[in-house]
Amino acid sequence: MRQQGNVSSRQILVTLSALAVGMAVTGAVLFVRYSAKAAAHPNRVAIAPFDLPDDPTGLLSWRVGLATGLTNRLPNGRLTTVPQTEVAAIWGAATTPIIAAVELARRTAAGLALYGRVERAGGDTLLVRAAVIDAMQARGLFEVAVRLDPPTDLDRAADTLTTLLRAGLRDR
Repeated sequence: MRQQGNVSSRQILVTLSALAVGMAVTGAVLFVRYSAKAAAHPNRVAIAPFDLPDDPTGLLSWRVGLATGLTNRLPNGRLTTVPQTEVAAIWGAATTPIIAAVELARRTAAGLALYGRVERAGGDTLLVRAAVIDAMQARGLFEVAVRLDPPTDLDRAADTLTTLLRAGLRDR
């Protein structure tokens, strides 16, 4: 007869085996959930805040404002965009903004990244450039540029860029 309190090596082995199987099942479930969440959607666009390489005086509102305008205008029946609230939570300064934009797309399960710059082109004229990048393959697809003469506002710039970007995305 066995004394109470003594645990046989067989009971320990069965307990450890059950624990190992439970951990393996838990790990598999978590991996499947992560993989499903991390799968990039080819028609989802992550729009990074626009870069202001020159003197940003008077243009700071363009950094996020233009990205927000595009996020609101670009979606159509086929395209979707990552909400700017999600972008703001993830976006961080990087040595190379283009690499940061690709990383942003990957972290938000977007198949496409949009990176842009707002530069002064003399006087009050602005040059806005935007590049669309295939985040799954980390390669540029196309770039658009718009020269905006005064008076220029964010809405007009976002409308013009949206038209050009949709045309470029339609051709891909």
